[in-house]
Amino acid sequence: FIISDFYEINEETSNHLLRISRHNDLVAVQIVDPLELEAPPAGRYGVTDGKQTGMLNTRSKKAQASYNDFFSQHHLAVSDLMKKRGIPLIQISTIDNPAMVLQQHFGTARQRISTQPSVTSHTDARSNKTV
Repeated sequence: FIISDFYEINEETSNHLLRISRHNDLVAVQIVDPLELEAPPAGRYGVTDGKQTGMLNTRSKKAQASYNDFFSQHHLAVSDLMKKRGIPLIQISTIDNPAMVLQQHFGTARQRISTQPSVTSHTDARSNKTV
């Protein structure tokens, strides 16, 4: 698994992912904040990355549309890149239970076992051995 929000992904990292996926089973897990899915209600919001501070202004419809477009384009670009590289992509929200999302995607161990072909033994009449 590679777990990221993929905001710093570029051609170089894309090529690294391709090389990794050639020799390994790779699944990309994109962490998504609910605020990325839709602009917050109209208003002004103080934001920080821990080092710098800024102001997010969503008072106008244009600002809200720009906000939504930015995140939609990012998610689409990540999805397109993973498809191009043949890497499965799972999105997990920061409010989701990651174990539940992965279980829904991959199924439980019991489900995987029950879908595998069953192996039965029988006795070979010539050698009288169980095979």
